[in-house]
Amino acid sequence: MAIPWPPTRPAEAGLASGVLNTSRQVGASAALAVLATLAADRTRNLLAGAGDTAGHRAVQGAALASGFTRGFAGASILALAGCVAALVLPRRGRPRPEPAPPAADAGAGMSPPALAVDGAVSRADGTPAPPQRR
Repeated sequence: MAIPWPPTRPAEAGLASGVLNTSRQVGASAALAVLATLAADRTRNLLAGAGDTAGHRAVQGAALASGFTRGFAGASILALAGCVAALVLPRRGRPRPEPAPPAADAGAGMSPPALAVDGAVSRADGTPAPPQRR
């Protein structure tokens, strides 16, 4: 999973990774606690309202299923909010370096100088130079 993170120095990469992983674990634990509380609260309220029939397995199963339904509905809302946030929030990319201004080239239009490498003559850009006539 890619998460935008401010640029860090190589010496701080381990620290940044640890902070990111810890934040992810704590966030997931907190979300699970909230969703489990929603489910348990719904189940408890339905069983309290069932009165004398609260001891029947069918009533307990229905109350538990309703509690899980509420928990999953909460998880769906959180997931939808995350999708909307991912689409709406602006993305910050890496800053692009500004191009260097073109240098005033006194030799504009001239071919690069030829270099002698192991007796073969080639240009500075690596292409072979044309044969020279003597």
